[in-house]
Amino acid sequence: MKRVFCPKCDNQLAFDETKYPEGKVLAFVCPQCGSQFKIKLGRKIVRTESGQEKEVKSIFPVHM
Repeated sequence: MKRVFCPKCDNQLAFDETKYPEGKVLAFVCPQCGSQFKIKLGRKIVRTESGQEKEVKSIFPVHM
């Protein structure tokens, strides 16, 4: 399960990221404030403390 936060009120929402393919855009409606927002599932490369590159799953905000 992944958690995302509403960009308007910081309410926490959870979803099962294993049900969606990489690159998929997901739309949410915050149950607390009614704000609508989107995220995109993806991967990014990060550099570890030892200098090696590592690919990790990530969530990117999509501007509406």
